[in-house]
Amino acid sequence: MPPKSPPPYEVEPVLQDGCVIDVRLTLAGKTWHLAGRGGEAALAARWIAALAPGELPVVLGCGLGEAVAKLLAASAGAVLPVLVVDKETAILTATGARERFAADPRVSFAQAPRMQAALAEIEAWRAKHGGGTLHVLTHPLYARLDPDYYLAIANALSRSLPGAPKPSFGRPRAGRAMRPLLLTSKYFLMGEIMTACDRLGAPHKLVSIPDDATEIETYARTMLSAIDEFRPDFVLTTNHMGVDREGVLAGMLARLGLPLASWFVDNPHLLLEVYDHKTTAKTVVFTWDADHLESLRSLGFAAVHHLPLATDEKRFHPLGRTARDHPFRSRVSFLGNSMAIKTRTRLEVARPTPALTAAYRDIARAFGESPGLSVAECLRREFSELYPDYVAFDDVERRLAFDTLIMWEATGQYRLDCARRLTPFFPLIAGDPGWLEVLPGEGRDWRYHAELAYYTETPLFYPLAEINFNATSRQMKGAVNQRVFDVPACGAFLLTDAQPQFEALFVPGVEAAVYSHPDEIAELVRFYLDHPGERRKIADKGRRRVLAEHTYVKRLGKLLDIMRSAI
Repeated sequence: MPPKSPPPYEVEPVLQDGCVIDVRLTLAGKTWHLAGRGGEAALAARWIAALAPGELPVVLGCGLGEAVAKLLAASAGAVLPVLVVDKETAILTATGARERFAADPRVSFAQAPRMQAALAEIEAWRAKHGGGTLHVLTHPLYARLDPDYYLAIANALSRSLPGAPKPSFGRPRAGRAMRPLLLTSKYFLMGEIMTACDRLGAPHKLVSIPDDATEIETYARTMLSAIDEFRPDFVLTTNHMGVDREGVLAGMLARLGLPLASWFVDNPHLLLEVYDHKTTAKTVVFTWDADHLESLRSLGFAAVHHLPLATDEKRFHPLGRTARDHPFRSRVSFLGNSMAIKTRTRLEVARPTPALTAAYRDIARAFGESPGLSVAECLRREFSELYPDYVAFDDVERRLAFDTLIMWEATGQYRLDCARRLTPFFPLIAGDPGWLEVLPGEGRDWRYHAELAYYTETPLFYPLAEINFNATSRQMKGAVNQRVFDVPACGAFLLTDAQPQFEALFVPGVEAAVYSHPDEIAELVRFYLDHPGERRKIADKGRRRVLAEHTYVKRLGKLLDIMRSAI
């Protein structure tokens, strides 16, 4: 039920020597004085005494502005930011308070007419000033004037104070389906999550942050509105997408007592480095790569779980009859990016020193051959003379671009080596045009196909190859990628690299063929091309394993169970 509109009131300034010393408010036949009985000096004294060092004061109702002015004066020269929440335009006009503080950079005004919008502005202001603890200072007349606005804001904000009880959305009843609020992203996985929610009977709502939401207030307002309307049990995102770097969402969820689940399906350290506020007490992190469990805990995430990728078995399934001359038909196929073009874009963003630029391919080769996950550690250990150049990157974006450059270049080198070993079998390689640059002999030694649309073309691509080859990205030293699940789901045969985490998901050699080193590729390809019966048995067993254990319905069911326990 929406809050009632406050009754109208009349405003009459009280002047003395041409200055406003009070404002009389006439409301429902009663007269109130803005200054109160003792003026605003006593109010200011209470505010100053209550405010602890480091707290961020949020003033609800500017009044005459005297208490705000004394609060600023009491800061003894410190840069004390103050946010004044005041939607009473008539009073502000009568007192001239906005004009009084217009030139003071310490004072900000929030004048949103609705409580949720005001809370969004407050969260944005808090993030701008370091995400600290808010201290609510309420002008008593405003609490009487419109309690559904000022008191409601005070009650909401007071729960963020140390030791105050956090508001709860309530532990879901036993047997009641969990209700996730999904943060939109362009990453494909959100579609799979929504489909899995539908199949599990889990009500969900997708929040689409507007593309033009450059103002943090707009973003926070959108989120608060969605939370208020849907009443979710938790918020779910992938790769921390939708979690703003400044910490507005983290602060908002902490104040509301609403858990956040973030499922990382890419290197979390390339994503989290830029976040000022990474976590709240109720943040639960899931990672597709078990190698990141400890490093995520070291960042302050208390609840971290391993949740591998999976497949949508309704989309990836065996095909019926298909034309023999279909362009996807092949004896051996390889679907993957060459990384040639992508690495150039990262090089442009990173703008490394000449020494790093000259050596980046060698650094990438060393990183790809090492078991470690850190580019910095690889440099420090094996290229110590270049390590100072790396440390000297003047901003985090450039350094992360260089880290990505090294990981992508390592992947490109690895995939090119593998692709060369496939050329005796005239493979079909589908991917970016970079393949035409790095791998000579297209049309003679191998066949090229442009990049495929994941949802519409890859489910056709995998079943039409006798052997689907896979070479995992070098940023993943232990985990497995999406193709490891999608290919068997299609009832197709997979030859993949022997990643350490693969053995916890499939039986190597029984449910998929594996190679431990590129030197083994040609022999394995030749064997399985010559033994179609073996291919069929392995493909059938791989599909049974995927259907039993590795669908997104299974993954999301586990995630929902964990979140139910976390609430």
